[in-house]
Amino acid sequence: EYHKNFEKLVRFYYNFGISYNERSMTNEAIELLSKAIEIAIKEKQYKLIPNAKLEIANSYIIKNENENAKKFLDEAILELKFIEDSTKRQSFLGEYYTTLGEYNSQNSSIKESIKAYKEALLYLGDPTEDARYFAKVEAKLAWQYFKQKDTVLCDSAIEHGLHYLLGEKYIRNNIPHQKDIYSENTFFELFEIKAENELYKYHHNKNIYHLKYALNYLTLSLETLDQLRKIISEDKSKLLSVKETKRLVDKAIVVAFELYKTDRKLITDEKIESLFDYSKSLLLSDKLHQKNKFL
Repeated sequence: EYHKNFEKLVRFYYNFGISYNERSMTNEAIELLSKAIEIAIKEKQYKLIPNAKLEIANSYIIKNENENAKKFLDEAILELKFIEDSTKRQSFLGEYYTTLGEYNSQNSSIKESIKAYKEALLYLGDPTEDARYFAKVEAKLAWQYFKQKDTVLCDSAIEHGLHYLLGEKYIRNNIPHQKDIYSENTFFELFEIKAENELYKYHHNKNIYHLKYALNYLTLSLETLDQLRKIISEDKSKLLSVKETKRLVDKAIVVAFELYKTDRKLITDEKIESLFDYSKSLLLSDKLHQKNKFL
């Protein structure tokens, strides 16, 4: 269909390359993105070259091949001249600095990673139109602050992220309502970071308030993953979702036990039983998934 429409053909390979990266099929992604670049150069359709090179850099970040990732990051920014539209140029820079933040994070350069994510937020477009991407970058920023053990800035980034996703429904310093949460990966990330941040505070000051807060946010993480699992059909991410949930429910049980040990009145029998039932149902889901895959 696109045999002589080279602009669409480049975009075709580029879009499929992205979809393979999203499924962690990085070798296939690199092959398709390289094909997009090859056609673009041959047919002088240059405007997608910077994005394609940036996406290849992302593939190498997923593969943990840092030298190649840096090479394509550097090449991508050098190709910026091919993006003439100012809005698309700004969008590319937002994605470039986000990917650079990922690269720096993977190479344990926390300060450089924070700097890159902050730069990304400056270049991203309108928060009302692309709230999800803003929230995603804030979640990445929160993790970096957590690595620095800066609980205040970590909380601030989480609050910004939740505000982007919930809008006026979000009330600062309040736990979001379950009914306002929708199936969005970034909710899960923000709730998990918040739980980790509260656990860190608890281990330092032994204030039981932080432990209860951590359990509430772990519960919200599980709620979000439940919603995500309901909309995911048979693909790799379904099993990944089960594994993520298992990890979180295990953590929630540990926190619940800590509350039980500190003061029996801090947690109900129903809450404890629900966490164990949740854990058992996940083991069953995993076994059924493996059985169906085998059949």
